[in-house]
Amino acid sequence: MLKKPGKADYTSPNVWRPIVLSNSYARLLNGCKTEDLVLMCEKTGIFPPNHFGGRPGRATTDSVHLMVKMVKDAWRRGEVASLLCLDVKGAFLSTVVDVLKHEMHQHGVLKEHVEWLGRQLEGRQTSLVFDDY
Repeated sequence: MLKKPGKADYTSPNVWRPIVLSNSYARLLNGCKTEDLVLMCEKTGIFPPNHFGGRPGRATTDSVHLMVKMVKDAWRRGEVASLLCLDVKGAFLSTVVDVLKHEMHQHGVLKEHVEWLGRQLEGRQTSLVFDDY
């Protein structure tokens, strides 16, 4: 943890910045693998048309514009519009790795990518904490 500069009181947890020390080669490899997977998904059409995260040319602002358009279209038809927001990044941490690997294989992801992801997620676990439970 590093102190955020210019704070008067360092007794509060939010004035500290968590850092991760990692091998830069591993980060480079992860970036390359991610780029390969995204390009492969784009070419094979795995991503649904309304998927925005991590895709080239699909910014967060594009997703907001689409959402606003869909809500306004529903209102024009006299319908009620509801929105459900999910923390997909947080949900990914609790993914059953074998199911994820199976789905990737079923969608035509190269065996090397599936095995690499399996090795990256090997031995990981998730703990959910609610209050003191």
